[in-house]
Amino acid sequence: MNRRHMLLTSLCLCAGLFGPFAGVASAKAPEKSSGAGTETYLPMNPATGVIPRRDGRRSTLTVEIGLDVPDAVLRERAILSKPRLTAGFNEVVRNASRSLLPGRVPDLDALTRLLQTQADQILGKPGAKVLLGSVIVH
Repeated sequence: MNRRHMLLTSLCLCAGLFGPFAGVASAKAPEKSSGAGTETYLPMNPATGVIPRRDGRRSTLTVEIGLDVPDAVLRERAILSKPRLTAGFNEVVRNASRSLLPGRVPDLDALTRLLQTQADQILGKPGAKVLLGSVIVH
């Protein structure tokens, strides 16, 4: 009975201490921006590939990818297909990194075309535009 009394007392004290601040925190919460482009952008997980070197060491190619999908129906399909898109993008980047020579800059135009083809193939029709964020070789 003593534990129950202590628990109820501590809950009442916590409610009394944090109750007034709960309204302040919700009032200061940032509102969702009504920017036109933010609703159509779908960020993806970064895709990585290994670049072999002559000396046996390896470099890594990391590509940040996003999709701009203005069509609501296609965007819903892209959201549901996100695991397949991630796997497909990883496969494209992995194949591109194998053919990349050490010390060379990746061909971003060719990489974007391959990623766009993969996205169109997975989604079943064109309409989602592939956007590259950053491409890092390290």
